[in-house]
Amino acid sequence: MGHIRTVVISSSAVAKQVLKNQDLAFSSRTIPDALHSHNHYQFSVVFLPVTTRWRSLRKILNSNIFSGNRLDEYQHLRSQKIQDFIAYCRQCSQTGKAVNIGQAAFETSMNLLSSDIFSKDVVDPYANSGKEFKDAMWKIMEEAGKPNLADYFPVLKWIDPQGMRRCIGKHFEGLIDELL
Repeated sequence: MGHIRTVVISSSAVAKQVLKNQDLAFSSRTIPDALHSHNHYQFSVVFLPVTTRWRSLRKILNSNIFSGNRLDEYQHLRSQKIQDFIAYCRQCSQTGKAVNIGQAAFETSMNLLSSDIFSKDVVDPYANSGKEFKDAMWKIMEEAGKPNLADYFPVLKWIDPQGMRRCIGKHFEGLIDELL
């Protein structure tokens, strides 16, 4: 149906060989048309093909965020965020309030990342301030995961027949508004 090149690897031995020896040949992935909204795909290390920009972004991530030294430096921060999560659950237990574990885990993860990158928390679990951000992210993921005719028939991309690019664009704008 349509036009999407797909490779299926059916055994772990072949998968290991491909990931070890042919990783560059299989690293570029098809980008869903809906994610072309706001040109997000041009700046995300997830969707960039293996180019100079991708290598630069990956080098920055590896040296500044995911390096062993950097992870060791922020061990205390991770411990603190887990303690905050436990304190939130304890307070909810004492007041008889139900805990939405998914929401609380998302907020903890967001605060861990934002503390590492911006040196401040972006959501307050007691005020449920991360709900709008999480909802916007969830809607983007849902829309991006839906089958889109423009992905199968490239001639339809400029029409956006299902309106998915426009819909994700609105969610991206909501996400940016939440961050600002």
